[in-house]
Amino acid sequence: MKIKNKFSNKVKYTSFIMSVFVMYIHAINVSYYNFDTNTITVLHRVIRLLADTLGKLAVPYFFVMSAYWLFRTAEEPSGKKNCIQKKLVKKVKTLLVPYLCWNTIGMVFYMAITRIPFISSMMNNQEVIEITVESILKGVFLHANYYSFWYMSDLIVLTAISPFVLQIFQNKKASIAMIFVLFLLAYADVDFIVFKAESLFYFSLGGYISLYLNDFWSKESKKKTLYLVVFILFALMRYFDTPVVGRIAYIILPILMWKAIDVILPEKLLERNPSWFVTQTFFIYAAHLIPITCLGHLLSSVSGSVLWATLSYFVAPLITLIFLFIVSMCMHRFTPKIYSILCGSRN
Repeated sequence: MKIKNKFSNKVKYTSFIMSVFVMYIHAINVSYYNFDTNTITVLHRVIRLLADTLGKLAVPYFFVMSAYWLFRTAEEPSGKKNCIQKKLVKKVKTLLVPYLCWNTIGMVFYMAITRIPFISSMMNNQEVIEITVESILKGVFLHANYYSFWYMSDLIVLTAISPFVLQIFQNKKASIAMIFVLFLLAYADVDFIVFKAESLFYFSLGGYISLYLNDFWSKESKKKTLYLVVFILFALMRYFDTPVVGRIAYIILPILMWKAIDVILPEKLLERNPSWFVTQTFFIYAAHLIPITCLGHLLSSVSGSVLWATLSYFVAPLITLIFLFIVSMCMHRFTPKIYSILCGSRN
């Protein structure tokens, strides 16, 4: 098999794994139980590992890979301008349309359930959402109700300004300087309102890798075990929230994760094309929020113990994944056009 196919399969498998970790972020269920917030339980430690340490690698990884694919069109940076302009037209279908569709679905859903007390309490939102022109515009265009789509919002803006990023990146020294400044801004957690500095940092990093470090990114490293060891060390710093270093670790962990995951993904797996559902990362990301929240509340009604809360937190994303598998298969078979629109024609 060609190396490029192995690389593509690595992207698909890694993206699937990261989409599962995104669910662990939104599966956090501490607020569903009457635990003493000052007590550190096994549940808090599991959440710290799965959501904060590993789960939060997902969005930075997706920013890097989105930019990598966007800028990966020619050998030389100067040959990319026309290709990127053509890709921007396609992004209307792959990014903007599903963004608006899912925001609309989320808005209608939350506007409806906030008027049903029992269900609204299961969605962590008991305040009735007024149906006004302002609330509709914010819901559809600004993900006011579908909060997990902040990533899509940032990505759309960053994709729109990608030609300007490319212009800067024509000069290698200027691009390095830009990434360094963005690293500092990301560390300071600066928010530019229409996107976060952290988002632009990872997006720019992905563009730089595509332009200047493609071999480093696309080829398996002979030092993959070393990358794994370094990744674990930095992950521990992140887990224990080591001052200064813990924040820096968070910023660079997605890159270390990409290089270290070669140890985890066996050669034979990368030589096989993944199953269809593994490639449905976007649908998993877009559709998981509502069912995983409902499921978390349902499971919390079974028992109030810490052990049960920990177990339910661990299994909720897995149960949700099975549910999404059934839904995606049914939609792909019986309503393929609708499913294609919701997935940005990625199916």
